[in-house]
Amino acid sequence: MLLVVMAHRCTLCEATRRATILPDGGVRYSHPEYAATRSQDLAPMVHDCGRFYMAKTELYLSKGSFLMRGCRSLYIDPMRAQDIDTIEDWKLAEFKFRLMQEGEI
Repeated sequence: MLLVVMAHRCTLCEATRRATILPDGGVRYSHPEYAATRSQDLAPMVHDCGRFYMAKTELYLSKGSFLMRGCRSLYIDPMRAQDIDTIEDWKLAEFKFRLMQEGEI
């Protein structure tokens, strides 16, 4: 049996309500079909937080992705995970770390 574990954090509407900045400075929804939908009415989504992955090497190499049949996930509390792409993300990660050190989360 194939077992793939992908850690993730839950996001309610991050991807479906995301907008793209156009070359002329305008914006448009990446998923316009959800533009009029309240975020609380959208299905919960997950985001890969890159903590750890497990898979059979030959399956991963043949698929080129961890998202495959038999994939399973492990919930990671959003307060204990942070995607770091910007200096603001780094500051948020440091803030969360301090809260963890103080036993607040």
